[in-house]
Order: sequence, then structure tokens, then C-alpha cells
Amino acid sequence: MYKVSKGTENTPNILFIGGWTKPIQDALDRRYTVSYIGSYFKHIYFDGTILEECFFKKEIDTTNIPVCVYYAEELYKEKPFDVVVSFNEAALDSASIIAKIFDVKGFSYNANLITRNKDMMREIIAGKDFSVDSIVCNNIKDIDEFLNKKDSIILKPPVGAGGKGVSKLDKGNDVEVFIKDNGIQLPVLVEEYVEGDVVYTVEAVSYNKKHSILAISAEVFKEGTFIINYTIMPAPIDESQKNLIIQKVMLFFDDIQMEDGLTHT
Repeated sequence: MYKVSKGTENTPNILFIGGWTKPIQDALDRRYTVSYIGSYFKHIYFDGTILEECFFKKEIDTTNIPVCVYYAEELYKEKPFDVVVSFNEAALDSASIIAKIFDVKGFSYNANLITRNKDMMREIIAGKDFSVDSIVCNNIKDIDEFLNKKDSIILKPPVGAGGKGVSKLDKGNDVEVFIKDNGIQLPVLVEEYVEGDVVYTVEAVSYNKKHSILAISAEVFKEGTFIINYTIMPAPIDESQKNLIIQKVMLFFDDIQMEDGLTHT
């Protein structure tokens, strides 16, 4: 354990679970006490030298929830934290669980649970006009039957973050060969593929179940991939399209029990 006191003993203590340099620097500049649990690995968005200014720092794999909770408790004994935040999707499980255990503000536990478990989320939004046809398949036969009803399907892990492990399968391909060649583990969430080369994303902040839209962007994929080629902000859409997107996102927030946190939908 490594602790540094910078004369901020009487200021609110923000615990970052993983993170980027910018939000940590912003918190320090506003004279908050900052504590950190996560990787020290330097990359384009993070320079670990900033941690020298933190009250507490501990290098831990943020996906190791029990260890993160252990060191959060050690920190809490010395200086209770007032809020738990994370700007790293892989760290949201640890961040939301720590916030729930210590009964402090943080990313909504239920919302994180529902969105991380993608099969659970599909069940919750089933029947809504923004849902898509989907099923969890435990074998090749079930995948083949679903594909025969569609032109193309998407396969993804039932539990996961972002686009990790996402594959597209077109009708006419050998499902068994595709599964083997791509190293896909069963069971797998299978859903219909929605045509289009632009995805609209909504940045929002939620506090006490009140949601504010910060921006709507258009993300254009590289041809034939799910890799984002470039982002257009604000999205080039008219007011009616903007209002429709906002309406659907607000309904989605209610369905997933979103209370507090930042979202990229």
C-alpha cells in the first residue's frame, strides 16, 4: 500500500477505479482528495506520474473484484471516500460494487449489472420498439436455426463489455466452422443484424435518476468491420431525429434502472 498526503485531509475523497489522466487531474485541480486503485501502465490517455499527487494509490487488476474491495476497505478505514468513479468500462463492475458495499455515490449497481449481462438486458427490453430479436444459444443447432430465419446475425458473449468478442455471421456459412475458426465459446448471445454503416451514440450524465444529454455523435465504421473509422460530433441529424433518439435513450435508462453515472449509449 502506498499513501501520500498532500494537505487535503478535509476535502471530499474521490476513489478512482482505473482511469485516465484528465479526470484525475481535474479532480486534483479542484482540490479534492484523490485515491486510485488500478493499473499504472502508461498509455495515450494515462500517465501514472499523476498518481504521485494522490492520497492513496494501489496497483491492482481492476477486474479482480475481491482484491479491489479489500484495498477499498483499507482506504476507507483511514479516510472514507465519498464517491467511487471509473472511466474504464472493464472496471465498472468493481466500481459499482464498491460504491454499493460502502453506500456512497457511484455508478448505478443495477444498471451496470443489467448492461454487463447482455442476455439479461435483452430480456428487460424485449418487446420495446428499440429492441431486436435475440436468443441465447447453447449449441450449434440453435444458432443454425436462428440464422436460417435471418440474412445475417450477430454473435457476442452473454457477459461482456463493449464490442469485445462480437462477430457477424451471414446466411450460407457453415456455423460449426465459423464458431471454431473464430474461437467463439458457447453459450453465445445471438441477435439479428441491423443493416447500416453509421451508429448514433449518446453521451449523458445521470444523477438521482435525472438524465441530461450532453451530446449525440455519429460513429462511422470501417467498411466490413465493427471498428470505428471516425466520429462526427454533433451528429448531422435534424431536430426530429434528435428528439426520437433522446426519447428512446430516456426509456432505455428507465428500463435498466440508471440512477447515477456517465453513459455512452
